[in-house]
Amino acid sequence: PFGFWDDKPSVSLAFAGAMMATEGARSVEGDVVRLGAAAQRLDEAGGFFVNFRAEPRKSDREVSPADLVQWGVWVEEERPIASWPPEAQRKAAALQGAIVVYGAHLAGAKDVVTTPLSGEMLGPEYQATIMDNLLHGDGRVRVPRGADAAVLLGLGALAGVLGTLLRGRWWPQLPTFVLLGALTWLAYALFERGIVIDVVTPALALLLVWGGAGMLRLV
Repeated sequence: PFGFWDDKPSVSLAFAGAMMATEGARSVEGDVVRLGAAAQRLDEAGGFFVNFRAEPRKSDREVSPADLVQWGVWVEEERPIASWPPEAQRKAAALQGAIVVYGAHLAGAKDVVTTPLSGEMLGPEYQATIMDNLLHGDGRVRVPRGADAAVLLGLGALAGVLGTLLRGRWWPQLPTFVLLGALTWLAYALFERGIVIDVVTPALALLLVWGGAGMLRLV
């Protein structure tokens, strides 16, 4: 949401837009950004993961710049909205009380952002999504590194102990894959609640411990 420009604190475009759209109190208190009734938590790096709403170009209303120019001409001519074409009236009504993010997407000046949901997302829609996160306080936040380390060490140690103490052909294999399933379930459950944990490193550690425990039993 904010950073530094030549050693001077500066807010991002999305944060500035969200502040302007907020009528209530606006503040940054430690690791929490408060905009009215919304409180967006920040991670150790002072940011958060974007909580995408839907497929790109489907979650927000779009109006072309040409329409805006035409509407401006009609407004200058003092032409009442009731006399506009029905389609223009419908589009104009969609902007009532909305935050408008203006951007250009032309040949040679494309504004495209890569997202997890698809190959590309228009820059203005990306900025609008971040604003929406800030105004609702539901951006996803990564846990501190210490929490990731605790999960990594705990799962690795548990898998190692059980994998070497259990006897038989199949029982020693079970703890690793049970813990791997539990890790995946936990990651998804936390992600739905706006919390992000590291999955790849603990999963890799479980596989390495599984192989190491198997070699130790063979020796």
